[in-house]
Amino acid sequence: MRHLFLQYPLLHFLLLDLRWTAVVLVIVVFGGLTILSMQKIWVRTPPGFRPVVRVSTLDLAQAWSLRRTAEHAEKTGDKQSALEALIGAVAQDSANVSLLRSCLHAAARNENLEGQSAARILAQIPWLLRLTQTNETDLHIATQLLRKYHRWVEIEELLRPRLEHLNPEEQIDHVAALFWLGRIDDFARAWEKLPYSLQDDPALRICHFAYMAAWGPPEKAAEGRRLLTAALDDPVHATLAHRANLIVSAALLDPAGYEKSLRRLEESRAARIADAKGYWRLLANTGRKEEARLLAENYLFPPTTPWEVLDQASAYIDLGMDDFACRFMRRYVPEFGCSPAGWSVSMWITYGELLTELRRWDELLDMTLMVRRIPEALLVLRGYISFLEGRALLAQGAAEPAARCFEYASHQDFPTPEIALKVGITLLQLGYPEHARAILIKLEDELANDVRLWQALLEVTVMLRNDSVEFYKAAQHAYKLAPNDATCINNYAAALLINRWQPDEAINLTRDLLAREPKLLQARINHAFSLAQTRRFHEARHVLATIDPSGLCEPDRTSYYLASAEINSGLSLHDEAIADIRMIDRKHLFPNQREWLEKLQKQLKQQPAQRGSAATE
Repeated sequence: MRHLFLQYPLLHFLLLDLRWTAVVLVIVVFGGLTILSMQKIWVRTPPGFRPVVRVSTLDLAQAWSLRRTAEHAEKTGDKQSALEALIGAVAQDSANVSLLRSCLHAAARNENLEGQSAARILAQIPWLLRLTQTNETDLHIATQLLRKYHRWVEIEELLRPRLEHLNPEEQIDHVAALFWLGRIDDFARAWEKLPYSLQDDPALRICHFAYMAAWGPPEKAAEGRRLLTAALDDPVHATLAHRANLIVSAALLDPAGYEKSLRRLEESRAARIADAKGYWRLLANTGRKEEARLLAENYLFPPTTPWEVLDQASAYIDLGMDDFACRFMRRYVPEFGCSPAGWSVSMWITYGELLTELRRWDELLDMTLMVRRIPEALLVLRGYISFLEGRALLAQGAAEPAARCFEYASHQDFPTPEIALKVGITLLQLGYPEHARAILIKLEDELANDVRLWQALLEVTVMLRNDSVEFYKAAQHAYKLAPNDATCINNYAAALLINRWQPDEAINLTRDLLAREPKLLQARINHAFSLAQTRRFHEARHVLATIDPSGLCEPDRTSYYLASAEINSGLSLHDEAIADIRMIDRKHLFPNQREWLEKLQKQLKQQPAQRGSAATE
């Protein structure tokens, strides 16, 4: 033992000197607690909520400390420091509803909140509303903040699902949002339904003056212009009136009137990039596009918020300044796109769509790398970015890596159902129906009333040819949403015939469609098919005889010969039916059609052949 202590002196101290033993134990315990405190083990989101937010003990301690700092700053009247401390606290404990509410209330009380700071605060609104399932109190502070920064898009989106339950202030906000978003017809209808007591709101009255001046009854136009002109000189509401006059001048194609109000807004430091963008667009619409492009190119004021980046970039794109827009977005999108908020997401999507349209695949791949370095943006854009990466790789000839990207994207969420629909349709066009189906099938509830979804799903089933019932489901929904569309009518009839359901209904559909469009060959084939399924073989043969199959595309030629085989079999023209079957390309058939065809083929082999003359009338 003595030799062991000589070889390991530290062991000697630990075993024989309690002071050293205590020191080592303290170090071990402290290190263990430190490591444990850094592990994100505490779930802060409600059960079933996605994504799950976990924080560490250290995060909670820092959030608590920052909240105490904010409370102290608030008591001393330092609103800015209080807000900054709360923003820091939310960053440490992002799913703490109480912290989020305190942060939004502090922002509403802060008069100096602008630029990126305002964007960071507003980005918390949808997150809070998701956590609290749109609590009434939270909705009130959300609309108050959004109104302060003229975010009418978000106000309308928040209030639209609750139109029957809006309080008076929310009703005013909703009607105002319709006007500022340019939805003039909706504004007029909402104004008529608004109680007279709410129509007296000064800001809303200015919106109505503008409506009368440009879109109301002709006999009210002069009065509307007079009232709006008077409001321009009102010191309290002049800014709002000038902004309304911008919209009126744009509607009346009056660049001089627009420029006058724009200059007044610039003098009062109230002009926004969106106002300048409106002027450039107006100049372009009145034949002064080169002047508009020159003004846009020499615009001196850099963006201060994500939505300003989006407004300015979209203005360049509208004016055909795609190269300029690319340079602008490459400069500002990474700086302002560090948030999961809708405007940040829209920036990345606009940038990606522009690069795709210009076929700048290397830049597009660079853009996807930028997003992957921003966890907050990647949280929302993971699926879309994988799709863009695959799109660029496919264009560069790397088909296998592209397919892996599409496969990964098909199992991710997308920022909005609309974006997911666009991606699904694009994958379909690129020849990836399996991945398109995986994305589109998840949209059936959210986009149930969008005919584009069902048309895309129908196209998926046509390309895959693996489920006739799914084809019927998509065709039926599309037909219900667009009952007068020729393609939807014909596809629904085809779905009935493929599944051999309700042939009488298919006859009615195709007969009415042919009365409208007698040259539609697909409808003629389906009409002959439906007559054959109701055993009206002679009529069916007469219809089919009007078509030359040599001019048809492969899928339509297969349908032609499938119908002809049934007709000739029904007329006991077995040789002709067998010849028809030889012309059928089975890859264009659904499984139930192939099964029916095999049964027919067996029957024809078992029955004696008859000549065509024996079956004629």
